[in-house]
Amino acid sequence: MFSKLYHRFGRLQKQTLFVIFTTMAGFCGIVSGRSTDDEATAEVFMVYYIDDLDAKMSQVTAAIDSEQSDSNWTAWKSALRTRLYKKRIE
Repeated sequence: MFSKLYHRFGRLQKQTLFVIFTTMAGFCGIVSGRSTDDEATAEVFMVYYIDDLDAKMSQVTAAIDSEQSDSNWTAWKSALRTRLYKKRIE
């Protein structure tokens, strides 16, 4: 698979392409058909936590926007394990 990517994106340096490929493969857990749960590079950690933060912020925004009560706080959000303060700090 790496060689196909190299031929398609040959303008990138091999090392750069290898880092991109192993990061995405590690993030998706598809390295050589074995689990990568116990193995990761710093780049894989970064991609994982950026993706997780993005998902959490989407949940926060959706929870605040959908809340109907007059309270300054949302109801308990079990997915986030907290209540959220609804007013935006300016």
